[in-house]
Amino acid sequence: MSTATEQLPIQRSGHWFALGLAVFGAAAFLLTQQLPLTVSMVAVFLFAGPHNYLEFRYFLTRLPARAGKLKGYFCLSIAGVLALSMFYPAISMLATRFRWSSQTLLVVFGLWNTVFIGWVAGLAWIRSRQPPRHDWWFILPSAIFCTGLSWFQPIALPLLMVFAHPLMGLWILDRELTRSRPGWKIAYRSFLLSVPIVVLVFVLVPSTTGRAGTIDQGFVSGMIQMQISRHVGADLFPGDLGQRLIGLHAFLELMHYGVWIVAIPIASGRVFSHPFQVVPLMRAAAGTRRSVQMLLTFSLLIVVVLWFGFIADYSQTRDLYFTVATLHVFAEIPFLLRLL
Repeated sequence: MSTATEQLPIQRSGHWFALGLAVFGAAAFLLTQQLPLTVSMVAVFLFAGPHNYLEFRYFLTRLPARAGKLKGYFCLSIAGVLALSMFYPAISMLATRFRWSSQTLLVVFGLWNTVFIGWVAGLAWIRSRQPPRHDWWFILPSAIFCTGLSWFQPIALPLLMVFAHPLMGLWILDRELTRSRPGWKIAYRSFLLSVPIVVLVFVLVPSTTGRAGTIDQGFVSGMIQMQISRHVGADLFPGDLGQRLIGLHAFLELMHYGVWIVAIPIASGRVFSHPFQVVPLMRAAAGTRRSVQMLLTFSLLIVVVLWFGFIADYSQTRDLYFTVATLHVFAEIPFLLRLL
């Protein structure tokens, strides 16, 4: 009887947590339905830097003090993150400089896709052999299938990643709740059922913004509109569908920022923890502690510099940010695999 009584406050707090996410999601949906370009521009300005800082700090709280038997996994993770992050933006620059034909560009994207899929498969295979072990027999067949599929339309995988990346934050939040607040999981997963519905609404329901669409375009300069459109691949789709994709990405982006800035810190209780020295890396050698402190200070400085950059020249800073931000996109993959 006492156990059931003790569970009630936990369940109620989980319901409030899920309700807060639902209210935030509903507000994000309404805003991005009416003003997708404006929301995308403002959200990146306000939250891009802070969410990266909190994401980095959260990752630090989950890293062991010593690599030990995980050394191979971490080496492959770091090598893949750095290599893929450098070569992905370089493809567009090289294509412009050497005037590659569209066929050459597709071949290069196909090669990049193959390396990316192989890297993820390699990480998954290593992870499956580490405690807790998993019988992931499907890794190799899935990698071969996905690689073959990616060669039919090489540009599809990078575009899919643009929309899939914001959803990774929701997945990481689910794993964090499983670990630290299991009583909240049922309510949270009930909220997650609404996300596919919202995605279908954006993709299938024609836009009816009318006057709001005119106001939205009036707030955002033509250059920034073009950048947002290019980033989500809206120019590859005819008519209204491209505009709906802009709204969908703005919604997912806003949810991603909300998850990292508010939901994960609440769920974990460690990102804002005062005695940050209790995390494993801060119990390592003095040199490691100083390095972590310097990295965190440098990360905060980057947040401030980003804000000044956006104020001075939003368009250029946005391009620079999303070029560099590919690094944290790839870094989430090995981190998420470790949580499984």
